[in-house]
Parts: sequence; C-alpha cells; structure tokens
Amino acid sequence: MPKKKMTLKRKAADHPRQHIIAVHKVAATSERLDLLEKKVDKIRDFTARLAVEQSEKNSRRVESTIKVILFIAILGLLISTYLTWLHYKPEGRSFCSINERFDCDAVNKSRYSEIFGIPVSILGMLGYAAFIALSITLLSRHTFDHDWIKMKKINRTMMVLAAIAFIFTVYLSTIQAFVLKTWCVMCIVSGLIIIMILILTIIGNQYCLSCRKRMKLSGAYDENICKNC
Repeated sequence: MPKKKMTLKRKAADHPRQHIIAVHKVAATSERLDLLEKKVDKIRDFTARLAVEQSEKNSRRVESTIKVILFIAILGLLISTYLTWLHYKPEGRSFCSINERFDCDAVNKSRYSEIFGIPVSILGMLGYAAFIALSITLLSRHTFDHDWIKMKKINRTMMVLAAIAFIFTVYLSTIQAFVLKTWCVMCIVSGLIIIMILILTIIGNQYCLSCRKRMKLSGAYDENICKNC
C-alpha cells in the first residue's frame, strides 16, 4: 500500500513537469515555424523584387524595340513614296535601274505592280504609315505608362500586320524571281525592312510573355506592372 501511494505521488509530481516540457516543445516548434515563414516571406519578396526589376528592364527593351520599328518604318515610307513617284514617272530611268538583272523601272511599271488598279507602292505607303502611327501611339507616355490593355492590343496588331506584309513580300519576291526575272533594288530594301519589323514585333512580344510568366511564378504578377504585355 505505501508503495502504491508513493507511485501515485510520483506520477502526480511528474505530470506538471511533462506538461511544462510539452509546452516548451510546442513553443519551440512555433518559433521554428515563425522563422521558416519569415524566411519564405523574404525569399518571396526577393523573387518578386527581381521579377519587378526584370519587368522594368523588359519595358525599356520593348520601348527601344518600338523606337527601332518607328525609325525603319519611316525609312520604308520614304522608299514606298519614291517607288510611287517612279511608278507614275512618264519617262527617264531611275538610279536603281542598273542592268537587266536589277531594274526598278521594269518591275515598278510591270502589270504586277498594281492590284485592282492600285500601285503596290501605295499599299506599301499605307502599311508603313500604319506602323508609324501604331509606334507613335505605343511610345506616347500615356499609353506606355497607363493603358496596358491598349498597348497589348496595339502590339498584337503590329505583329499581325507585319506577318501579312511579310507574306505579301514573299509573293512579290516570287514574281520578281520567277516571272519578271528582274529585281527591284528598292523593293528588296523594303522587303528587308518588313522582315526586320516582323522580327522586332516577335521579340517584343516574347519580352512580354517572359515578363508575365516570371511575375506569375514569383507570385508578384500585377497587370499594371506588366502593362507592356
């Protein structure tokens, strides 16, 4: 009997001690979880900050890309204007009529130089004018800093327009190579400009997609930050 009472007293004495130990263990676990959560928050903040910085870099890259598009589109407009003048020029040879292989006059005054009575060069002027207008709209501070939805639509419009112009350029190049068997030097330059615009619009769109993907993965995605997409 006395032994039983001693055992009960010992258990009663050990119970508060076990309770205190359990409380300490819970507190220590809670502290570790808090530390871990803080570390995760720091990593998330760091990743988000990197994503925002990358987004800003991409915005500057897109802006530079649009400036290049604007410059070469102006050059293309000047070339198309010259070819339009050359199309209606009654007589005389142009400076790019070099020989039978490279003759701007032969190409620009052939029956393939018009579509439904409209000179191809005028269509080129309209296309380059559209690129210039869209580029200026994109570069305007209001659009670039605030209206990301408009920027997204304009960027996609430029890419589609450049793709259509590229297909048309391939068609005209095929005519020159296999039908007329004569090349227009200014037309070749214009075609290279179209290819450059297409590549630049694709690059600009890829900058946007990479920005959006990185921001979403970091948990810091914000449509206002990814306004150039």
